[in-house]
Amino acid sequence: MQRQKAKGNGKDSRHVNLYFDEVKSEIVKCYRDLKAETRVLTPQLIKARFLGEDKKIHSLNDIIEYHNEKMAIKLCAKTLCHYRTSQNYILAYVEDEYKISDIFLKDLDYAFVIGFESFLRSYRPKHYQGKIGNNAVMKHIQRLRKMVTLAYHIEWIELDPFVKFKPKLKKTEREFLTDIELEVIENLRFPVIFFRCCGIFPFWIPDRLFCPVPLAYRHLDLRCPVVVGIPSFCCLCNRYGGLSSSG
Repeated sequence: MQRQKAKGNGKDSRHVNLYFDEVKSEIVKCYRDLKAETRVLTPQLIKARFLGEDKKIHSLNDIIEYHNEKMAIKLCAKTLCHYRTSQNYILAYVEDEYKISDIFLKDLDYAFVIGFESFLRSYRPKHYQGKIGNNAVMKHIQRLRKMVTLAYHIEWIELDPFVKFKPKLKKTEREFLTDIELEVIENLRFPVIFFRCCGIFPFWIPDRLFCPVPLAYRHLDLRCPVVVGIPSFCCLCNRYGGLSSSG
C-alpha cells in the first residue's frame, strides 16, 4: 500500500480505495461535529463518535423507567399510578401500530403523537365500560408530553415532537341536583344496627363498624374511614329510628 491506498487499478483495488475515502470523510465529519459541540477532542472520542459509541440511542422504555425512578419521590402514589396507566396505553399503541415492543425516542414525531391520540379515542380498556373520554385522552397525551420533554431536557432527543400539537380540552360544567333528586337522597333509607361501646353508641353500615368519638373516630375497616362526631351521630340516631339513652 502507498499513501494508505491499495495499489493497482483493478476492480477490487478501486472498491477498497473508495471505502478508504468514505471512512476518511466520515472521520473528518466526526471531528468537525465534535469541534462544533465544543467537546474536548481526543482520538478516543473521535473513534467513539465514528463507531456510534459516544451517545446511547435511548428508547421509549428507557425514558419511562427513568421517569418512574426519578419522580418516585416527587409525585404522590396516585399520580404515579396514573402515569403507569398512560405508559401502558403508550406501549399498547406502539405494539398495535408498529408491531414492536419498544421504539427509539429519535423516531418519535408529530405523526406518532397524532396516531396515539387516534388510538386512544378508539381504544377500549378492560377496566372501562366504554371508550376513553376526550379530556381523559388529553390527560394521557399530556403525561406522554411531560416524559418526552424530560427526555429533551436531558438531551436524549434533539427534536420535540409536540411542537405543533395543541391539546383540545372540552370545558365541562357539573349541573346542580334538582329538587326531586335532592328529595330522593334525603328520603334514602339503609339498614343501621346500633351497639353499646364504652358508653358511646357506634353504628354499623354493612361491612363497616365505627365507634364515633368527638372530632375523631375509631374504625375496624380501613377501606372507608369516616369521621363522625357526637353531634352528627346524634342527628343520625334521631333521623334513623331514634335511639334512646337506655339503648
